[in-house]
Amino acid sequence: MDTRLTVVDATTVQEWLLETQRARLTATIKAATEVSARHASCFESELQAKLESRGLLSEYAALLTELRSACDGRDEGPQIVPKPPYVTVTSRGPLLRLTAPSERIVICLAIRRVTEDGTYVRRRLNSVGDLATVEIRATPT
Repeated sequence: MDTRLTVVDATTVQEWLLETQRARLTATIKAATEVSARHASCFESELQAKLESRGLLSEYAALLTELRSACDGRDEGPQIVPKPPYVTVTSRGPLLRLTAPSERIVICLAIRRVTEDGTYVRRRLNSVGDLATVEIRATPT
């Protein structure tokens, strides 16, 4: 199966994630269900510890390497963001970044969402496809 990306947009990267990274996404959901903290900073540190203990933070770095390889068919494929953190855990969930000369690929594995009143609530994840959101941002010049 050829998983190279000739076009990089949010939809294509989302499809690539679902096609090639299902096991990692499923493991992320399983780890997140074991996090009981409700306060943002406690959630972040508890989720980070859970992901670290399962080896998922290093798995995310591998995911970025695989995504970079999948983009190599383009003239200038993205590179892992040179300054850490290219993988970080936020109050919403893990955040992964790749950058290229003209764009940055940002993947948020959103376990939680922020409501209108500013509180965090666990997202209803009916499938692995509900977990990842992808943004393509212009690289600042």
